[in-house]
Amino acid sequence: MVNKNKIGLALSSGAARCIAHLGILEELTEMDIEPEAISGVSGGAIVGAFYANGYSPRQTLQ
Repeated sequence: MVNKNKIGLALSSGAARCIAHLGILEELTEMDIEPEAISGVSGGAIVGAFYANGYSPRQTLQ
């Protein structure tokens, strides 16, 4: 049985931070780390909503 730790992701507001969030999400995806829960404020909520609905960080940026 594989013991996989669970993580939650909190995304903050601010345009520059939203771009940074996409970079972090890209790295998490490449490392096969999937957050159990996502929370966000302002722009972070938008990024989180796209990610939670299956959009890749690159798709969200476009």
